[in-house]
Amino acid sequence: MKQRTPEPPEQRRSVYLDNGLEPPKLYRREQQQAASRQQRQAPPMTRQERRKKQNKRRRLKRSVRRALAVIGLVLLAVAIVAVLCLTVFFKIESITVTGSKVYDTEKVLSVCTIETGENLFLADTDKAAQQLQQALPYVYSAKIKRKLPGTVQIQVTDAAPAYAVKNKDKTYTLMDDRFKVLEVVQKKPKESILIQKANLKSAKVGQTAQFANKNVAACLTQLAQAIRDYQFTEATAICSEGLNSNSIVYDGRIVFKLGTCEKLDKKIHQGLAACAQLDQDNPSVKGTLRLTGEKQYYFTED
Repeated sequence: MKQRTPEPPEQRRSVYLDNGLEPPKLYRREQQQAASRQQRQAPPMTRQERRKKQNKRRRLKRSVRRALAVIGLVLLAVAIVAVLCLTVFFKIESITVTGSKVYDTEKVLSVCTIETGENLFLADTDKAAQQLQQALPYVYSAKIKRKLPGTVQIQVTDAAPAYAVKNKDKTYTLMDDRFKVLEVVQKKPKESILIQKANLKSAKVGQTAQFANKNVAACLTQLAQAIRDYQFTEATAICSEGLNSNSIVYDGRIVFKLGTCEKLDKKIHQGLAACAQLDQDNPSVKGTLRLTGEKQYYFTED
């Protein structure tokens, strides 16, 4: 019986590729072995070729060493400059304070955690600004900037007594528009909005006031935010007795009954438009507006 001669690996591979098939692992292994034999059978390099190859390797190594040396020198120079900047140069020589009509420069500097002689870039400006707001009640905000070569500028914005709560001893606790307690006074400032029926749990000067009822606190916060956003300058009092009972007093004469705090912007807009019409007929009219945030509203005159 005549024995079949096996086909060469290249011919068998072409058959599989022509039919869109992946050659078996056996054929791929044979092809790799054939390529390896061809590499081993490659003619040896001449002395000149070996010398060129060696010279190329030497040049590459020298280039790498030079690059590493340059990088090392650059990093060393940067480190030296950084150390000098943090230890010798850019010392704070002066601190300026502007913007406050409540506190003088000495008072602000006595609380500020930044001092002359410190490094300008190592001074913690965020911590210093936070400390000023906590230690000085009438500091609404503080922005601290660095100015080369050695100056720190503190820009203070004073808080305004936006709200007041009448205490049992007939004194008033003044707060800013974020309910930060400013001080306790005997007489309520005219520009302050009275928070009616407020039950304070805690009212430490320099800290945010804590109301006894969490729902009331949430509603009062929303009312204050709406007044601030809408620039409702005619508001003279606000009141919250819960989630469904909230009100704002307009010019001490007209009570806006708001119900819930939903659609506050629409309700305030509706109330102001209604008051404009009512004031045309009687500038001293008093009463109650029940607002829905829709087109209709209901007014009851006192």
